[in-house]
Amino acid sequence: MSDPTNIKGAINRSPHLVGGARLMKPHFKIAFVVSQFPCYDEAFILREIDALSKVMDISIFSLKKSKDPVLHDEARELLPKTVYVPYFFSDRIFGAHIQIFFSHPIRYVRAFLRLVIGNLKSTEFLFKSLAFFPKAVYLAKWIKNKKITHIHAYWATYPASVALVASEITNVPFSFTGHAHDIYLDTTYLAEKINRASFVTTCTQENRKHLMKVAPQVSDSNILVNYHGLNLEKFQANGKMRNSTFEILSVGTLQYHKGFQYLLPALGILKNKGLDFKCTIIGGGPLESDLRKHIRLLELEPYVAMTGPLKQNEVFPYYKRADLLVLMAQPEWHWGIPNV
Repeated sequence: MSDPTNIKGAINRSPHLVGGARLMKPHFKIAFVVSQFPCYDEAFILREIDALSKVMDISIFSLKKSKDPVLHDEARELLPKTVYVPYFFSDRIFGAHIQIFFSHPIRYVRAFLRLVIGNLKSTEFLFKSLAFFPKAVYLAKWIKNKKITHIHAYWATYPASVALVASEITNVPFSFTGHAHDIYLDTTYLAEKINRASFVTTCTQENRKHLMKVAPQVSDSNILVNYHGLNLEKFQANGKMRNSTFEILSVGTLQYHKGFQYLLPALGILKNKGLDFKCTIIGGGPLESDLRKHIRLLELEPYVAMTGPLKQNEVFPYYKRADLLVLMAQPEWHWGIPNV
């Protein structure tokens, strides 16, 4: 089992800590910056934050409120530690800008100019970064008020940009985790974020090699591999009889790059061979309607069940019963190894 608290050790080793702060000291406080919290299909992030919350003082800074219909139990427990950015044109946003501008005018202007110049190559990134700048300044004010000593962002795109701006304004060190599309599809401003971060974590060795190519001047020790951790005690097999129906499980958001459209024809082959099996597909997403039609077309209704989105504790029993876990992620979207 991987250790999701490797981030703790990385922060401890970082040479950029303010005042030599260390995690086990009472005054150490870390803020996690995320696009949305809770987020149903980012359970891998939730597991890491939940584990870290057991060993350090954490807060979660969510750039937007969640509208997900499913709330994992672990996320519910973290809601009291979550801060949501106020309405874009709110008095609190405006007040934060006034306070930061007059208290740190050089840092404010420098952070803004770096953000603009760094994103000039991509119109989309530039406009979205400008839209997030007010939230980054609000984060900076909140960090100063709460005496946060480290900032860590999940996803290398806008969360990392927001963390970088807040770090430049407050002089509080930041780091971030890069995963997949956020470090491959458009690398605008990515090298700058890697260069300025105390450290960067990612979930595969292939990702690490890629990030080192994006920012070759960065020390190897600053880009760390931290596999998404699991509590293996929750995934023990049930030891069922071998002559029972063979159970197949596939879990993921129902999107093209997850490969469910290839799983169903494969199951059709098993059906045509007369094999005794059941397949459960857990997850929700834009392809749900199309996949259900495909199941009917292949006459797989007796063999395939789609549960829709489930909470993590509702998924565990399916893992325990399954004989086989199937992941058919598309290679152009998933680099290194697939993550569950």
